[in-house]
Amino acid sequence: MAWEVEKKYNCAKKTLIPHKGFLKCNCSEDFKEEVTVDACMADEILELWNKGIHTTGCCCGHGKALGFIGVIEEDIPKMRELGYTQYIHNYLSGGSSRKDSFIPKTYGHKINAHEPYIESGY
Repeated sequence: MAWEVEKKYNCAKKTLIPHKGFLKCNCSEDFKEEVTVDACMADEILELWNKGIHTTGCCCGHGKALGFIGVIEEDIPKMRELGYTQYIHNYLSGGSSRKDSFIPKTYGHKINAHEPYIESGY
């Protein structure tokens, strides 16, 4: 398998409150006032927000798939500067041409450089 997880997942949910007007959502509202994330990723998401990264969604993978963190297009270079590896979506979700998602550092995800991870769905 191209990835492995060193620690056990905690798929409980946690509600985070971003800075006022910080996060746009893909819905009829302009901004989200609170965001529910997988609790195991909450600290990493807060850290990214504190570094000015605007996230668009995230999932830990629930022990069935590799997790991801989505960001706005303007923050893609910042994520690379922070050492994040691109998450490669399946073909139907944009494949490798989609650059807005990254593999979380939470829980020590490891990538095999000779067999890159590609989302297969679950």
